[in-house]
Amino acid sequence: MLASAIAQLGGGVRVKQLRPETTDDILAWMGTDSLDAVESMMVLEEEIGLEIPDSVAERSATVSFRELVLLMPRAE
Repeated sequence: MLASAIAQLGGGVRVKQLRPETTDDILAWMGTDSLDAVESMMVLEEEIGLEIPDSVAERSATVSFRELVLLMPRAE
């Protein structure tokens, strides 16, 4: 679900390169730079229902794919 959202937001087929340790590549794939990285995190929140704490969003360029996956809502 997260990889699909990243693909739709500009990542395209590059999401096949996602690894748990992938960091700033994610934002680059989405066409962001450091100035709008926090906004990109907000888009991810809205698109897939992530709740990204401010402390994570503030360091958006260094957040790993693994960290984002761990923030995914759990099905109950």
